[in-house]
Amino acid sequence: GTLTLSTHFQAKLVSWEIAGLTMLLGAAFAGATTGNGAKQGLCVAIGGTLLYLGYQVTSPRFDLEACLFAVLSMFAVGIAGGWFGCQLFPPVVKRRRHRIVDL
Repeated sequence: GTLTLSTHFQAKLVSWEIAGLTMLLGAAFAGATTGNGAKQGLCVAIGGTLLYLGYQVTSPRFDLEACLFAVLSMFAVGIAGGWFGCQLFPPVVKRRRHRIVDL
């Protein structure tokens, strides 16, 4: 009972914080143990953006500026989260390339 939301803006802010943290953790999980975490985070951001845009376009209260800001933020947080996951949990074993010997 210590956390009370007194305004509509506070409720929106808390939901945006939860969504941002979820995107960051999802991208970090995708980028963990890979050598290209930023790419994995970008894929998570693309998937999240498509879902978000699909939801927003069908909403009667569609706001283009807020939607554009959210999409850009999702891309930034997704790439940063993927990179963070890659740095925090690097690949365990490096893959060896096999050399083809011509005779």
